[in-house]
Amino acid sequence: LAGHAPSFTRILTHPFTGARLGADATTYRVPQDLKDAVRIRDGTCRHPGCNRLAVFCELDHTTPWSQGGKTSYGNLAALCKRHHMFKTEGYWHYQQPDPGTIIAISPAGETYLTTADPPPAPQPDIPPPF
Repeated sequence: LAGHAPSFTRILTHPFTGARLGADATTYRVPQDLKDAVRIRDGTCRHPGCNRLAVFCELDHTTPWSQGGKTSYGNLAALCKRHHMFKTEGYWHYQQPDPGTIIAISPAGETYLTTADPPPAPQPDIPPPF
């Protein structure tokens, strides 16, 4: 089958949940399962000190799509509308060296490191002790 396919679309999925962690490089729009995974990972806006819940935030490509950034788990972060605008306008800059680790750089050049709490590992089905 693969030998006769005109093209392939690479989709990276989470080994436990099956959620999509990355989409084809030609996809700007974030698939719903990837949105959910990033919002769960981040919990809140990733700007230092902001506590707006990720469910109310926009998802932003840390490396902009127009500059070759991919629509992937390691290049998306939740930013509230205000902080997303600060990034878009060039006041604040963000880097994401590892998925969920954000380095925010202020207009004055100060750097702030934030990390996302990893989601809990799946627990095996253990019967209750009673």
